Amino acid sequence: SAAAMRGDRGDGRWKAHVQTAWPAYVYYEPYVDIGRHHIKYGVIEVAALLDDLRHWRTLHVAGRLHKPTLALLAAPPAIDVAIKANATSALVVATTTTTT
Repeated sequence: SAAAMRGDRGDGRWKAHVQTAWPAYVYYEPYVDIGRHHIKYGVIEVAALLDDLRHWRTLHVAGRLHKPTLALLAAPPAIDVAIKANATSALVVATTTTTT
């Protein structure tokens, strides 16, 4: 069913399992309709987010945040600082890496 494909298990246990058991540590809900717009959002634990932003463990979320994104809520200071440092690190890597 469409609900099963979306991971809609009703009580959140499936989403929590995906967040903690799979390597990217994030659950994405890609089929959300808001009016005429289709959006995708991800849910990740704060510790996993900060780890990926600071250390590029998976680059799954940190890499997505190298591109422009829209924050729906204000981030706590620690996350805001980590997002800015992640973007700065990506810029440094991009400008100091040479290709042949």
